[in-house]
Amino acid sequence: MSNENKHAKPDCPLIGEDGNIFHLVGIAAKTLRRNGMSAEATEMSEKVFNSGSYE
Repeated sequence: MSNENKHAKPDCPLIGEDGNIFHLVGIAAKTLRRNGMSAEATEMSEKVFNSGSYE
């Protein structure tokens, strides 16, 4: 399946939010779940937390 056929990315305003990675991932995951993208929220969270680096 191409990216064009997947869900469009929902707007997730992060400007002005606390820069803590856990906080930002939580906001992004909540936005995805609210837009019917629970699998994508889980995948994103797992990738971030398993990266082992803040860089």
